[in-house]
Amino acid sequence: MKADRDSGPRAQARQAALLAENARLLEALDRRSRSLATALEQQAATSEILRVVSHSPTDLQPVLDTIIANATRLCQANLAFVMLRTGGRLSLVARTGCTPEFADYLERGFELNRETTTARAALDRRPVQIADFLTEPGVRVTESHHREQVHTVLAVPLLRDRSVLGVLTIWRHEVQPFSDNQIALLQTFADQAVIAIENVRMFNEIEARTTQLARSVATLKALSEVSDAVSSTLDLDTVLNTIVSRANQITGMEGGAIYEYEEVRQEFRLRATDRIPDELVEALRSAPMPKGEGAIGRLATSSEPITICDVADGDAYHSRVREILMACGYRSLLAVPLQRNGRLLGGLVVSRKQAGGFDARMIDLLRSFATQSALAIQNARLYRELEAKTRQLEVASRHKSAFLTSMSHELRTPLNAIIGFTRIVMRHSHDRLDAKQNENLGKILASGQHLLSLIDAILDLAKIEAGRIEIVPGEVDLAPMLERCVRSIEPLVGETVLLNAALGQGLPRMLVDEGKLRQIVVNLLGNAVKFTPHGRIELSAREAGGRVQVTVVDTGIGIAADKLERIFGEFEQAEPGSAHARGGTGLGLAIARRLARSMGGDVRVESAPGVGSAFTLDLPVRYPAPAA
Repeated sequence: MKADRDSGPRAQARQAALLAENARLLEALDRRSRSLATALEQQAATSEILRVVSHSPTDLQPVLDTIIANATRLCQANLAFVMLRTGGRLSLVARTGCTPEFADYLERGFELNRETTTARAALDRRPVQIADFLTEPGVRVTESHHREQVHTVLAVPLLRDRSVLGVLTIWRHEVQPFSDNQIALLQTFADQAVIAIENVRMFNEIEARTTQLARSVATLKALSEVSDAVSSTLDLDTVLNTIVSRANQITGMEGGAIYEYEEVRQEFRLRATDRIPDELVEALRSAPMPKGEGAIGRLATSSEPITICDVADGDAYHSRVREILMACGYRSLLAVPLQRNGRLLGGLVVSRKQAGGFDARMIDLLRSFATQSALAIQNARLYRELEAKTRQLEVASRHKSAFLTSMSHELRTPLNAIIGFTRIVMRHSHDRLDAKQNENLGKILASGQHLLSLIDAILDLAKIEAGRIEIVPGEVDLAPMLERCVRSIEPLVGETVLLNAALGQGLPRMLVDEGKLRQIVVNLLGNAVKFTPHGRIELSAREAGGRVQVTVVDTGIGIAADKLERIFGEFEQAEPGSAHARGGTGLGLAIARRLARSMGGDVRVESAPGVGSAFTLDLPVRYPAPAA
């Protein structure tokens, strides 16, 4: 009986202990479930924010709106907002949960001082929590704070490498401090805001760089076209029309004109226009602009660009064409002087149909075109002066050579800059520009290199014509030298063409200028390659009677009998337009023959259309010493 009595209390104790343990386990399980639910909810919020970040790489607003919405909900706050730092102020960029009146208060932004929780977080670079803002000493409390019931406030800075980008702030309508977990969560949201801000910043930087590169490509292309126009024709009207057209295109202006300045009359005469109505062109042509009048006329008294922000302002702009300019809709003008060696040659002016100034980039671009315009006008003037001084062919030829040499040297500097900057852009453009833009860069580079080869050929020809060619004879082993010439031309030969050297045995050592001999042979081989799309090219050589004959035979398109001598002229080829279709400058054969004749030899040709051609270089084995 006693055992039974003892077992009753023990059973009850065990049962009570079991119930207590079950209650503890249930409470722990409930805490664990709540913790997991909170973690899951936070993870879902983080995932949502990251998804918005990935879908809005260029728009910050959706990301910030999502962040403050989740911060308000998960931190059990009543209001949230984000301010970004701009200099010494914080400016509102996103908000939720506040009344329109308090929204107006936030829109005014905060100074970076210690009067607000938000500014304190920015200054201290750490989270700042105030349990009751309305009773906190040192802060600026307004009627708006009382009406909004601003009590517990938590502000977390948006930091990037210790630099403050902004602040994320939340608050409650009652005094209830935020927990450590909620502070940590708000810091996570702040970090995600920084990621979004950086994404947008980097995207904008890349976009700006891409835009800058595209502008550079367009500018280089336009300058290349202008350089080509300057170097390919002495027709000043053609060159200036090309320049003003490209200047309008690159600057995005709505009208442009180039004037030439006549020093004797002290007036500017219109030479080229683009996108200007006919009635305005007629007015400008019929009334040359005198020195000091209008934007163009003022260039005669100033070496700097002239800006007219508003043609309608009679105090700022005085001109006889003011009324017709306004009738055509033009409001602002930019004029840049055309100067060469300190001398005013004219002016380039562009116009726009809205009032306003012109930025530095625009002025620099126009100066680049002005430089080319001045060069074109100077070249044209030089040519007119040279043409006027002589009527005899020999004197005219010497003057032409001097002119071409001067022009070519002047062109090499801007052309080398174009080629160099194009290569720089191409090195950094493959992952930032599309295929078409990269293709256009390649075309600019190829055109520049072609123009450079043309300039080099012109320089060679000019030296020969001016009698400045210097022959430096030396001992040359002919056969190995010819083999090197063949090897140098092999990369240019198409797959359907067989290039062969039939040199044989016993070719002599020559006393000759090796560099000029090699230039002649390479020119002849290169000419054969250009005009032999398929078939055979053969180089042969023989000695007879103290002279050497080097012959290049091809099975190319051939040459008509009436053109056999003409092809040795300057800028002449067998077919009209073949220089563009097949490459080349039209100077190679002229240079080859003149070099050969300067060394006591000649270049001859035998050919027939559709059969091919045979060019023979004839030289003495020993270069004749000049007469004493």
